[in-house]
Amino acid sequence: MHVDDFLWAGSEHFKKQVICQLRDKFDCGKELDSSFRYIGLNIQHEGNDIYLQQHDYTDELKQVDRAKYKNGIYPEIVGQLHWIATQSRPDLCFDVLDLSTSVQLSEAKTPSKSIYQEMIKLNAGESIPIKCFTDNKSLCQNIHSTKLISEKRLCLDLASIKESVSLGDITVTWIKTSSQISDCLTKAGADFHPLIKVLSTGKGP
Repeated sequence: MHVDDFLWAGSEHFKKQVICQLRDKFDCGKELDSSFRYIGLNIQHEGNDIYLQQHDYTDELKQVDRAKYKNGIYPEIVGQLHWIATQSRPDLCFDVLDLSTSVQLSEAKTPSKSIYQEMIKLNAGESIPIKCFTDNKSLCQNIHSTKLISEKRLCLDLASIKESVSLGDITVTWIKTSSQISDCLTKAGADFHPLIKVLSTGKGP
């Protein structure tokens, strides 16, 4: 068996009990620590903190005319941008998604189980508490109301959310629009700084 890359992080106890034993059983080549580059990520370990950025990776990106997408260059660039968005720049997710719609991709098969089901299911029936925050006040009011909605499709969607709330799978809380940090993930031109601040500090707005 050949493993190209192996990335690990843990305590000294983990290092002795796991990593050292792996080294004894498998041939390991070059090892890097403290500060190194891994699959396009610049990783730096300082004390109890780990810093991750992709400055070198972004500097290596090519500039390409969208008209050249037919020769495979454009999809390649979009793929690289997608890697950046999913690894270190979530604020770019919407823009990358917008770009990807210009690329002709093969139709993906729909998974048999929904992503939501996979998220909430754990061993022995345990579930992950999902907290939803919305700046749509009418949505929150309707979720906690017995009033019927005339629009059939909207009524079904609300019924599904109400059921999840009643079962304790999710909670839905109203917040001010100024505190909605996820706008940059779905709206073009939305300010991404609040999201970056939360990801950097670990504290909500």
